[in-house]
Amino acid sequence: MESSAEMELLETLVKHIEPKPSWYVTVSGKDAEIVTNFSPPLIFPNNCNYEIACCSVETFYSFPNIDQSNNSFKISIDGGKKWIKLQVPVGCYEIKSINSTIQKMIGKQFNKSIYVFYRIEIH
Repeated sequence: MESSAEMELLETLVKHIEPKPSWYVTVSGKDAEIVTNFSPPLIFPNNCNYEIACCSVETFYSFPNIDQSNNSFKISIDGGKKWIKLQVPVGCYEIKSINSTIQKMIGKQFNKSIYVFYRIEIH
């Protein structure tokens, strides 16, 4: 016959491994703060411990990688005789988009088509 301590341990084990209700919830929005109301409300049995987990977050260009702190630079195409200051508009850019945006800006300022190259450094 099993002791009461063993029985208590087995009951606790069964309580933790038996299937519990679960929900998959998709929340979406465009604001920095997202509030969701569940209808009908989620009901959790009192005799179970629950956890909540974020399974994934997809942001799709939700915050700018070019902002006021890193969007301006000076450029010269004549060996430093004439310098102009360019400001890339604040936004979410891929590397190729940054390059093409800078090329367009230089083309407008100097009336020339100039290739601006970029490199990626991995540290």
